Amino acid sequence: MMLSIQGRVATLMQWINALPPEIAGQNPWLLFWQGICVIPESPGTAKPIFQKALEQFELENDPMGCFMALSGIMDSITLQFSVFQELDAYIDRYSKFEDRFGEISHPDIRLKLTSSMLSALVLRRPDSQTVKKWKQRGWDILTHVRDASKTVPIFSPLIILHIFKGELQSAGHLVKMFADVSHQKTAPLSYLILQDLKVFHSWLSGDFEKGLSAVQKGMTVEKETGIRLIFLGLRVHGAAAAIGLGRLDKAEQLLDQIPPFLEHQGIWMQGLYHI
Repeated sequence: MMLSIQGRVATLMQWINALPPEIAGQNPWLLFWQGICVIPESPGTAKPIFQKALEQFELENDPMGCFMALSGIMDSITLQFSVFQELDAYIDRYSKFEDRFGEISHPDIRLKLTSSMLSALVLRRPDSQTVKKWKQRGWDILTHVRDASKTVPIFSPLIILHIFKGELQSAGHLVKMFADVSHQKTAPLSYLILQDLKVFHSWLSGDFEKGLSAVQKGMTVEKETGIRLIFLGLRVHGAAAAIGLGRLDKAEQLLDQIPPFLEHQGIWMQGLYHI
């Protein structure tokens, strides 16, 4: 997983594309990694790739493959920021896989699956007991994985959950846990999501300068990687922080960057702009 964590998905995709199509298109693990390569820029394109991989993993009765492909499908839905109802079927699908295969013990797969399930549950079933179970799994992972950068995808949805519930102090505690996380050690998309959440939390808690600092960090990584999934969120939340400081020129500058990219954003993100 190191190439994807380091953001070197283009290199990984080149390797896969160098293989004959009859191999790359029929091997479920190669399909899975194709999905991983595509999802940072086009989660809608990645979804059917993960779905095809899942079909083949099920035929092969491969538990690790089933859990990883399921995780990829859920991520591809959440990262489109559009129709979250689709997540329901896959949340329930996980329960069936757990009944069939048992809980997964591999640490990397457990980490990725926990991140995906928490994201899906926070968006669809935030008050369910299942969220509490996966939240505890996240904390359990943190006790064994000392590198905070690797656990950013797990705790980002928990930050969202606390913000949605108005628990800004709890959200702030989680944000501070990742204050020293660098983009060199974190997957670019995870880092961008974290910066957007920092901006969002800083705006709501009145720490506007910190919010604008996170915007700048996010936009720098965005420019370096070309990943624009969080493009609108960074700028809308950043504009709100700028308005809080009375810097209307900065807010206008950020908002003026959005229209050319608006149609490529999900319904949720478009709503942020129009609000």
